[in-house]
Amino acid sequence: MRIVKIYMLLGILLWMGWGMEAFAKEEKGVLTVSDERKAEYIYLEAVRLKNQEKLDAAFDLCQQAVALDSTHTAALYDLASFYAGLNMGEAACQCLEKAASVEPENYWYNSSLAMLSLNMGRTQEAIDIYRRLIPLNPDKPELSFVLADIYVQNGHLDSALVCYDQLEKALGVMEIITMQKFKVHQMMNDDQAAFAEIEKLIAAYPSQVRYLIMLADTYSGAGRYDEAKAAYDRAAALDPDNGYLYASRAGFYEKINDKEAAQEQVRLALVNKNIDVDTKLALFKDYIGRSLRENAPMGYADTLFAAVLEQHPQEVEFHKLYADLLQVQKRKKEACEQLEIVVGLAPSEENYWLQYVALNLSDSSFQEAIKVADRAIKYLPEAPMLYLYKSVAYSQLSQFDKATASIMTGIEKTDPEEVEMLSDLYGQLGDMYHQMGDNEKAYEAYETALKHFDANVSVLNNYSYFLSLEKRDLDKAEEMILRAVKMDPKNSTYLDTYGWVLFQKGEYVIALVYLQNAVDNGADKNPEVLEHLGDALFKTDEKEEAVKMWQKAALYGEPSETLKKKIETKQYIEDK
Repeated sequence: MRIVKIYMLLGILLWMGWGMEAFAKEEKGVLTVSDERKAEYIYLEAVRLKNQEKLDAAFDLCQQAVALDSTHTAALYDLASFYAGLNMGEAACQCLEKAASVEPENYWYNSSLAMLSLNMGRTQEAIDIYRRLIPLNPDKPELSFVLADIYVQNGHLDSALVCYDQLEKALGVMEIITMQKFKVHQMMNDDQAAFAEIEKLIAAYPSQVRYLIMLADTYSGAGRYDEAKAAYDRAAALDPDNGYLYASRAGFYEKINDKEAAQEQVRLALVNKNIDVDTKLALFKDYIGRSLRENAPMGYADTLFAAVLEQHPQEVEFHKLYADLLQVQKRKKEACEQLEIVVGLAPSEENYWLQYVALNLSDSSFQEAIKVADRAIKYLPEAPMLYLYKSVAYSQLSQFDKATASIMTGIEKTDPEEVEMLSDLYGQLGDMYHQMGDNEKAYEAYETALKHFDANVSVLNNYSYFLSLEKRDLDKAEEMILRAVKMDPKNSTYLDTYGWVLFQKGEYVIALVYLQNAVDNGADKNPEVLEHLGDALFKTDEKEEAVKMWQKAALYGEPSETLKKKIETKQYIEDK
C-alpha cells in the first residue's frame, strides 16, 4: 500500500482555505470543528477515488480521515472493509467496534461486526451483538434466523428453538420456520415434537396438499411407513390427481419394495399435466438410474418414454435421456434416432453432436460419423473437437490426407489459450502419423502436444509405448509413462505401457508387477496385455504360467504368428 505524498494532503488543505495556523488553535486530544470538517472532506475524496477504483489512494485517505476524527463512523466502516480485504481481521474488527460504539444502534456497523466476529471464531461476541440488534430491528427477521443458525451450529439447540418460537410469534406459522424447528427437534431426538411441527403447518394451511405430502415424505424418510401411507392417503383424499403426490409415492413404494406400484406412480407422475418438466425429468432420471444400478428389467422404460414423449415431444432433455438409456442398452439404431431428434431441437449444442458422432465411431460406422460431423460443422464451424472426431473417422478409413486436413483445420480454429484442446489435436496428429508409419513426424507432433499441455496422459502413454516398440529412448519413455501412471494409477492401459517399457529395459521382475496390475485392473480379457504378461512370466522363469497366459491371450483375439509360435515352442519369441 503506497503512502499519500505530503504535498497531496497539503494541496487539499490549501484548497479548503485552511492554513497551518488552524492546528495551533486546537487543544491536544480535543476534536475541533476544523478537524471534523477536514476529516469529512478527506473522506468524501476517498469515496470519490474508491468509486474510480483507485483503492490504494482511497485507503490512505480513509486512514487520514480517521486520524483527524477517530469518531468518523463512515470512514471507519470503509477502513474496516479495506482491512478485511487485506485479511487483516483484527484491524477490521477494531474499526467496526469503534464505529459501533459511536453509533450503538446502527444496523450496518453492528451486523458487519457480528459477521466478522463470527468468521474470526468469536462466537459469543457475535451472539451478543445479534441479541442486542434483534429488539432494535423488529423489521429484520433475518437477524433471528442468523442467530438461531449460530445456536444450532454450536449445539445450543434450546436457544435455537427459542429464536424460532419468537419468529413464529412475530410472523405466524411459516414453512421455513417450521422446517427449521423440525430439524432441531430431530437433532434433539424428539421425533414426536418434530412431526407435530408439520402437523401444525397443515392445520394452519389445510388446503395446501403439499404440506401433507411433506409430512408423508418425512415419515417415509424416517422409516415410519404406516404413518407415511396414512399421510399420503390424506393428501390423495384432498387432491387425488396431484402429480407431486404421484412422484412422492413412487419413492415411498420403492422403499417398501413394491416395484409394480412404484412404476405405476412414476407413470402417473410423468403423464400428469400439472407437474413441471424439471420435476418429471428428475423423477425419470432417478427411476432410470435406480433400475440400472439394480440390474432391473428395463422394458417398462420404453412404455414410460413413449408416454412422456407423446406429451412433451419438444423437450430435448427427455429425448437425450432416452438416447442415453438406449446407448447403455447397446440399441444403437434407436439411440441414433433419438439423437437425430436431439440435434434437430438443439442444433447449436456441441455436446449433443459430439455424442452423436462418438456413437457412430464406437461401432465403426465411420462414414456415418463423418456425415454427422459435417452437418454439425455447418452449425458450429468454430468447434475444434468436431474436426478431431472427423479426423479419427477418416484415419480409421485410412484416408489420411483428409484426416490430416481435418486436424489442421481444428488447430486453426482453436484459441491459443485452449492449451488442452491443442494438445489433444496434436496428439491425434501424432497417432495418425504413427498409423501411417512416419514415426519421426509422430514424435514431433507428440512433442508439440506436450509443449502445449505436458499432463496429457493419452499423449504420454502413446508416445511412451511407441518408443518402447522401437526400444528407443527408453529412459524418456519410462519417465513419461510413470507420470501418466501417477495421474491415473488404476488405468490398465497405462499400467501395461509402463510394464512393457520396463520389460524392454530388461527389468523383468518389476515389469511383471505392473503387467499383473494391468490385468487385475480390467485388462483380464485384453489379448495384448495378456501376451505381455506371459512374456514377463517367461523372463522371470515362470515358463508354465507364461504358456498358460499366451494361450489365454489367444482366446480373446486373433493370435499373431509370433504368439502362435510362442505357444507351440513354449519359448519367448521377440516380435519383429
